[in-house]
Amino acid sequence: MIVAAFSLYHIGWWALWDTGCQNRNLAQWDREMGDKREQERAREAQWHMSQEQRERLGLHWDDPLAGSCISYGVRTYQARLLDAASYSYNHIVPCREMPLDIQGFPMNASHCESRGDETWGHWKVGNDPFCTPIFQDWRQDGCVAQGSGRRLASARLDFIPSGEEGTQLCASTPIRFKGMYFDRPLSCESTGWGLWGHWEYDDYTC
Repeated sequence: MIVAAFSLYHIGWWALWDTGCQNRNLAQWDREMGDKREQERAREAQWHMSQEQRERLGLHWDDPLAGSCISYGVRTYQARLLDAASYSYNHIVPCREMPLDIQGFPMNASHCESRGDETWGHWKVGNDPFCTPIFQDWRQDGCVAQGSGRRLASARLDFIPSGEEGTQLCASTPIRFKGMYFDRPLSCESTGWGLWGHWEYDDYTC
């Protein structure tokens, strides 16, 4: 009877030990399978990333097309994104990220758009010499009012680029006169004698 009880004890102990081992093995197996799945996902993501990078190598910009002047020294440009090989991803992403050399400087597009099957980037480029008219023939006009201490002045805007909107350029063109700097006129006026900008400045004689 003692032998039978001892045998039952050992059988129960081995059963519990075997169950514990099985549980530990199962947990370890789950962890290993989870690690393998994570590694597979990482490899798949890396493959897709590498595939996109390989396809992106075929992307390049067409020659930029100069647009209009939108303000003094600022001109718009646009260019089409070309692909030497098929690019099966969203073209807008590389359009925003790939710089284009304009006037010797790499620049990212300010915005991109899709036109049917084509992708176009758009730029606003500053310090463009094409969009730099100048004010000439500065004139001191009358006082704003007697006792105001302010005098009116005007100047004609010359060298407006052909085909450009002069009024828009006039409103943003700076001038320096008699040690004074004005970043833009108070107003612009088109007359039979050209496009004129108007200013006010301090004058104690008024």
